[in-house]
Parts: sequence; C-alpha cells; structure tokens
Amino acid sequence: MSTYNPIGSYLAAQPGPPGTTCTITFKQFQQLTGVPLPRSAFQHSAWWGNNPQRHVQAQAWLGAGWRVAPRGVDFVKQQVLFEKV
Repeated sequence: MSTYNPIGSYLAAQPGPPGTTCTITFKQFQQLTGVPLPRSAFQHSAWWGNNPQRHVQAQAWLGAGWRVAPRGVDFVKQQVLFEKV
C-alpha cells in the first residue's frame, strides 16, 4: 500500500461528473496521508505532475480518476486543484 493511497480514496469518494474540481490544501493532504509532504512539494510544481511513471503520488490520484488541473498548484495558498477526468 502506498503512502498516498488515502488521497486516491478521498478523491474517489468525491461526487460529480468529469470536469468536477476538488481543492485540497497541503495541510489536508498531509492529514489524509499521515506523513509530511516533502520539501519539493512546497517548491516545485513537478512534484504534483500527473506522470505515474515518475511520481508514485500521481498513481493515487490518477488511479482514482482525478488529475492535478493545469496550473492547479498554488504555492502561496498552499493548495492543489484536482479535476475529475
């Protein structure tokens, strides 16, 4: 089981058709997983990439039918916008 599976479970439980969005703060992300985000998640949009071959965390949200929306990472507000696909 991946550390990030709770993110996939949370997103999978969110209702709505494709195109629906869901915002998760970095703090909520950490609460759901039970582990702190790495420093790179607070500094580099690449950490939030939708490439499951390069990012194990992406496997969780992509597997649940969601992706990080284009320009969906807000480092100032410390939140990420997911979009149902």
